[in-house]
Amino acid sequence: MKKNLVVADLLTHGSHDWNQARVELIFPEVAHLILQIKPSSLNAEDAFCWQRARNGIYSVKTGYYAALDSTDHPTIASPAPDNFTWNRHVWDINTSEKLKLFLWKLCRGALALGANLQQRGMALQAVCPHCNATESALHLFFTCPFAQQVWRLAPFATPVDWLDINTPHQALIRATSLLNLPPTGLTSDLVSWILWGIWKARNLLSFEHKATTAPAVMTSAISGAREWSMAQQTNLPRTSTTRYMERPPTLPTVRLTCNSDAAWRKETNNAGLGWVIIGSQDGLIYEGQGHARFVSSPLMAEALAVKGMLLAASHLTTTNFLMQQIPESLVARMLNLWALDLHSNQLKTFPNSIGCLSKLKVLNVSGNNLQYLPKNYRRLQIAGRAERQFQPTDHASGHDRVRANEYDEALSSYSVGLLISLVELDVSYNGITVLPDSIACLRLIQKLSVEGNPLVSPPFEVVEQGLESVKQYMSEKMTVL
Repeated sequence: MKKNLVVADLLTHGSHDWNQARVELIFPEVAHLILQIKPSSLNAEDAFCWQRARNGIYSVKTGYYAALDSTDHPTIASPAPDNFTWNRHVWDINTSEKLKLFLWKLCRGALALGANLQQRGMALQAVCPHCNATESALHLFFTCPFAQQVWRLAPFATPVDWLDINTPHQALIRATSLLNLPPTGLTSDLVSWILWGIWKARNLLSFEHKATTAPAVMTSAISGAREWSMAQQTNLPRTSTTRYMERPPTLPTVRLTCNSDAAWRKETNNAGLGWVIIGSQDGLIYEGQGHARFVSSPLMAEALAVKGMLLAASHLTTTNFLMQQIPESLVARMLNLWALDLHSNQLKTFPNSIGCLSKLKVLNVSGNNLQYLPKNYRRLQIAGRAERQFQPTDHASGHDRVRANEYDEALSSYSVGLLISLVELDVSYNGITVLPDSIACLRLIQKLSVEGNPLVSPPFEVVEQGLESVKQYMSEKMTVL
């Protein structure tokens, strides 16, 4: 074997594919791994991509989850009783979304209680700040003398006694049968607000050494529940003075719509690729398919299908072809991109992982069908921060639905704001009503085009004042959170 052998010596001359025979001859033990690496067709530079994260960028959080997956760790959550369902007893109760997430964490052992932290290997005293007993979920919220004082003040039709329960799930099951007394004026769930008040009192005592009385906890719970219930009944019509400019009729008359998909088999590392190209006038113009060997993952298969679709479209007589979506997998392969022009297509959504393109300077998505850019920071108030390591049970269908949506929003919260090199952003002539608050994080941006959108936030008066006014407006919104 040559001492000065380079990667190019293993490629077929005149192409960008591996010389399989030579690879297997020189590196017989790892040939199957080398062949899974797909060389760039455009001689692009190699880049690292962390597949544990949607945006391809490594973080300590995703590394922590990867370490958890590779080691055995104890189960912290108590098993749910047979008559407990996540939908009925957590996700569908009449209370705040924030408190629903809190109840889920309580049942899943995801709260930072002393007993839970000790089971994760943290060396600390797992004692209750009120009575110095072992701080478990059952003790802090139900059997602690302080908690019992709070529950004795609860305005329920029948007295509450939690001494016979063994898990938080049983308490939530019983909570559905509790009736609030008329003087409170409440028809919503009160148990969740009381539990939240006990949790806040515990944190105040633990971290600020300030004690809260049981009547104060109950008063806060009732007032919080009443304010939330009144807010749900307020349904004032919203009016907007934003001027809406119609999209100019400058789009091409002959246009193509492209779609692609792929199937991957883990046992053989083979993938089937397919794509269709549809014309606005003549219908189906071209359909193609392909087969790829040594494909390392479903993500790679999707990327190869998109590549095949674009190559097929480039050989057609017309240059006007439209994309309806950008696969997340494709974004992870464009880490060195500095300009992205997708104007006058049919994009309805934008990938949440766009934030991984940290070198991107110019982004043009004008003249599409976008209703929003990747969600803004404000959604984290509703989404919470669902912990990945607590996997759903078989009964957690409602949890799966809400948690998946919340986690996606949390991931995408700063996706636009992570484009730290962005200088020009053009989102004009779409259907966007709210710009992401994280635009305030774009320190280098010099040009922002938003005309032709029915904007509500920022309002049109702010947009008319220029880019700096828009950034200031977004910055103030983020500060309020």
